[in-house]
Amino acid sequence: MLAIHQDGPQSHIGKSEPAGLAGDKNLFYGLELFEKGYVVLCPDRFGHAERRWATPNGITSIDPERDLNLLNHRCGQLLLSGRNFIGKEVYDLTVATDLLWSLAYVDQTRIAAIGHSAGGNSMVYFMYADPRVKIGVSSCRPFSMVNFFSEKAPKRRIGSLAIPDLALVGDSDDFLAFIAPRPALLTRGLWEWGKDDSADKAFSEAHVAETRQMEAHARERYVKLGASSNLKVIYFDEDGGNHAFPPRLRSQTYEWLGQHLS
Repeated sequence: MLAIHQDGPQSHIGKSEPAGLAGDKNLFYGLELFEKGYVVLCPDRFGHAERRWATPNGITSIDPERDLNLLNHRCGQLLLSGRNFIGKEVYDLTVATDLLWSLAYVDQTRIAAIGHSAGGNSMVYFMYADPRVKIGVSSCRPFSMVNFFSEKAPKRRIGSLAIPDLALVGDSDDFLAFIAPRPALLTRGLWEWGKDDSADKAFSEAHVAETRQMEAHARERYVKLGASSNLKVIYFDEDGGNHAFPPRLRSQTYEWLGQHLS
């Protein structure tokens, strides 16, 4: 199992969160799966924790804004060389899979991946690119990258995180569709942007509607390949339906993983 961490203000934590060493205990899914008997690898994603780029004095302090600027700078370097952020993340995760693949006690026919938030987003592109990954879980992700950068988006985004030319050929839901027929589980909180304020409620509802559209698009290919039951999406209201991975949802996820990997 590859357990892929989130980002945001947790850039200094990285892999330590899914490994159960720091951060939100509801995101200790790497540790929890290890305790269930899985071989689990928790890598640092590009620009996080030990993979942040050192200043002359090194990086030991916590400064999310600085880390984001460092990441943005490095993404510019990737673009100059014909690469991009998502591609780099996918490459790194395939290298992590190489490591799992090399271990004598790992069943190469049952490689899986799980990620929350940005980690869940990367998981979809990674699973699309690496057929060795037989099953994947994306908690509170993925999202439409085209909508992510639209004028109606609730936030303004860093352009270096976009996939060049994607809008000319499709959208993120195409990557999800071409995971088929391999099993994939997505979760989506009903109120990830909130529900107390009218604007937040509208953004939350639009977020869910986008996920339903992505699900419908991907399911067409799952149906075509006779694997409709292999795509599962859970829309949840538990603990306020926030951008989270609450206990009961994790239990459902682990049960689903066990059923497909047994």
